[in-house]
Amino acid sequence: MNFCDNFSFEKLLGAGGFAEIYKGIIPQANGYGLKEQTVAIKVQKPDVEQQKIEVQKLQFTNWLSKFDHPNIIKMVGYCFTDARTCLVLEYAVRGKLTDHIADLDWSTTLNIIKKLGKAIQYIHSLLGGCLHGDIKSDNVLLMEDNEPKLCDFGTMMHEGESTVLVMTPGYLNPAALNRPGGKRLQDDDVYSFAVIILQMILKSSEPMKSDPEENSDISLSHWAFKVYGEEGSFVSERLMNSGCSEESVKRISDLVREVIKPPEKAPNVMETIWQDLHLQAATAHGNWGEEGIGQFEDYSEPDMDDFPTEGSPKSPPTIFEILRMLDNVES
Repeated sequence: MNFCDNFSFEKLLGAGGFAEIYKGIIPQANGYGLKEQTVAIKVQKPDVEQQKIEVQKLQFTNWLSKFDHPNIIKMVGYCFTDARTCLVLEYAVRGKLTDHIADLDWSTTLNIIKKLGKAIQYIHSLLGGCLHGDIKSDNVLLMEDNEPKLCDFGTMMHEGESTVLVMTPGYLNPAALNRPGGKRLQDDDVYSFAVIILQMILKSSEPMKSDPEENSDISLSHWAFKVYGEEGSFVSERLMNSGCSEESVKRISDLVREVIKPPEKAPNVMETIWQDLHLQAATAHGNWGEEGIGQFEDYSEPDMDDFPTEGSPKSPPTIFEILRMLDNVES
């Protein structure tokens, strides 16, 4: 792989459970018809079993290669061999959102939150209802202008599918633990998104907090309720000093509180009729089958005014409702 000096250590950007990420340069004369650019090359680790390799290939072919959204990381190319799977992605120069949470002002923070929400909305609108499955601040990358890019779609699935609940501590929706067979819902992405919002407004790079009273680490959402209760502000003083108004403090704190409220305080699950309505209203394109899904060129974002605000269930809120609430938060 000439683009990254044959995966030299000097080019290593990071590593996860199944893959390593290297920085690469595609030169002007590359023989592939690609433009000159810096890229990130995701390489499957050699000890990953064949079954996971095959799953990755299917997901790359069926999903990431066909996505077209400004806040989802773009795939430049891929290479599948019997020995290794490589994915070539656009390069996000600032890296993980996690590493920059402490330094962002209010305007940038809110911009990232809203655009990340749009990316999740796009995923939830596909094929009658999909979910990312592993929303976390490490899976949000920042471009040079702090434009967010959602990445890592290895856990993406149709809503209602069952899977083993393996997620980074702090991001897992507690309600998911009570579903039979590990059934996953879009609510789980919304909960994880709310945790990222909480991290950003509290200026916490981690989704867990140490709790001396319990002599253990607890989720940031649990900690926030213990410290700030039902009415307190979740917004850090640094954000308030950088332009977050009192009204915006209240609105975004209430938004997060609505999603992450402890299970015993939450209302009953959303009425089936409302679930059907939101799935029908979401614009979905492509046909799922043996040949994979179709292209998504015709995707258009639903009109927020098409969703009722009076008398509709508010818990758990959908990503469409979250975006409506965010529209009322000023930068």
